[in-house]
Amino acid sequence: MLPRCAERRRKSFLATAANAESSGSDKCICRCSETRWRASHRKTVRDRADASPPYTFGKWHAENEQHIRESGLAFTFLRPNSFMQNFITYFPPRDGTIYLPWGNGKASLVDARDIAAVAAEALTSEGHEGKTYTLTGPAALGIAEVASILSEVADREINYVDVPESAARDGMLQAGVPQWQVEPILELHATNKQNRWTAVTADVEKVTGNPPTDFAQFARDHVEKFRAS
Repeated sequence: MLPRCAERRRKSFLATAANAESSGSDKCICRCSETRWRASHRKTVRDRADASPPYTFGKWHAENEQHIRESGLAFTFLRPNSFMQNFITYFPPRDGTIYLPWGNGKASLVDARDIAAVAAEALTSEGHEGKTYTLTGPAALGIAEVASILSEVADREINYVDVPESAARDGMLQAGVPQWQVEPILELHATNKQNRWTAVTADVEKVTGNPPTDFAQFARDHVEKFRAS
């Protein structure tokens, strides 16, 4: 099925999944694509990464990038930092509190809408082949700062509790998160706690012509979700 979905496309968007099997799927697509349309262009998005990422999700995604490089296809890689939307989906405030094992760590959180805007530009305009864009928001924020911004925007008190890693692990397991996924997620939390992803880049504005969305604007755009959480 994967080869058939790729065979008639000159450009495609590939968002790699956060699991070990994604590497094999991406390799299959690349082989099919290389055979059928050698002048094609692939744009792939994965999480923020170092050249040799020390965490599991990063290693899997780095393998995907390597497959694409070795395929001979033209490509554009997008490497976004942690999504602002995670505070709606994965760790929203619960009863007015955000529970995360980040300590005082900060990250230059990015709005997923900005990632989509960069992807659309890379797919519909020229000059992005062979480029790697590291996508961030305009500032590095700690979770206490996130909670403060949400409190002001939602007009209610939202606090941050720095939970021990063991409590975060137990909470995920009790919520039904698979064991294989729990440990890699904890690695990401630990990376954020170590302030490894605080750098801010200009890549969103460089590609789209618009500055990246700041967290206060993101919160205003989704204020009803934070008033209800």
